[in-house]
Amino acid sequence: MYQFFHIESYALKSSNNKAPHRYKKEAPEGGSVDSSDRSNRYISKSKPSRESKLNASEVMAEALRLEGNCPHVLNPLEPNFIYGSKDDAVNIMPTLNRMMDEFKTPLTMKNGNVVQRKLREDTHLLLAGVASYPREEYENNPDAYIKWRTDAVDYLKNKYSSKLVSIVEHLDEEHPHIHFYCIDLENANIKLSHDGYIAQAEAARTDPKKRMTKEATDAYKEAMIKVQDDYFKHVGFVNGLSRLGPKRQRLSRDEWKAVKKANKITSELQRDVDNVAADILENANVKARNTINEARDKLDKANAIEVENNRLTQRLIADDKNFSENRRAIQDMLLKQKNKQKEDYDFHVLTLKAEFKKQLEAAIKEKKNY
Repeated sequence: MYQFFHIESYALKSSNNKAPHRYKKEAPEGGSVDSSDRSNRYISKSKPSRESKLNASEVMAEALRLEGNCPHVLNPLEPNFIYGSKDDAVNIMPTLNRMMDEFKTPLTMKNGNVVQRKLREDTHLLLAGVASYPREEYENNPDAYIKWRTDAVDYLKNKYSSKLVSIVEHLDEEHPHIHFYCIDLENANIKLSHDGYIAQAEAARTDPKKRMTKEATDAYKEAMIKVQDDYFKHVGFVNGLSRLGPKRQRLSRDEWKAVKKANKITSELQRDVDNVAADILENANVKARNTINEARDKLDKANAIEVENNRLTQRLIADDKNFSENRRAIQDMLLKQKNKQKEDYDFHVLTLKAEFKKQLEAAIKEKKNY
């Protein structure tokens, strides 16, 4: 079993432009084509007719299993909404239409003036993708499917962050799979979030007209290969999926069975490692929680001691203040008593002096009369 992961971007109006296809010239009977002149080796003509690329509305209609929009499904079932609600998925198209009506992009004219221009109808506003899981494994081991789905959802949330609006699960086709949908409310143009177009634009940054050169196209392909590698690293490998299928690897049936078996063993070993790692992490978390609780208890006790010390300090300060006030009061009282005693003594002395003088004058007068 091997991984399947695909990303594409869509506009509200699909483009019908088709580049002419170049076919090798056929040599005339009894002659040959001059290969030294590259311009003479090919002729250009349109490709055989084919259906144009779906637009965003058709993509969402197929995702929601709207009647008449999924002819490839024999018995369509209601999709499951794994990330975001059904309303989130239903509201994608009204949101895109509103963006098309309201969003403006700055455009610098030749004279230097900057004008606000509405979005082109073929501006890509919706990024969509699909990731699938083998039907056989889904039926034989539902828990493994749930783990794959969880890993895939986590990968998409980490990759697209706030741009990820909805993830829908379909179980009514050959293989169970999930579709994901992203919108860029800030920049509108979702190609700015598409790995391939980002690399392509960077390669042609010096000259926008070179967007479709071989160098830019190769950059696009290389970026998308890296996306597949990244998905394999975070989702495919840990769930026992091969990076490439048997045709890509040119394997015989027996070789492919051997690869599948090896991938399954690797996946089981990875799950065992993950379980052991989870147990170790849980034990570490328990020890950490116990250590934190012990530290918190010690801190609480230290805080309680500090509070008590502060209370006693404030009490001593208050007692000292009261003592000082009492001492001053006693000193004032003693001083008043001392002053009162002095006043009493002075009065008594004056009284005695007056009495003595009075008696002395009486004695002198009596002596004269005698």
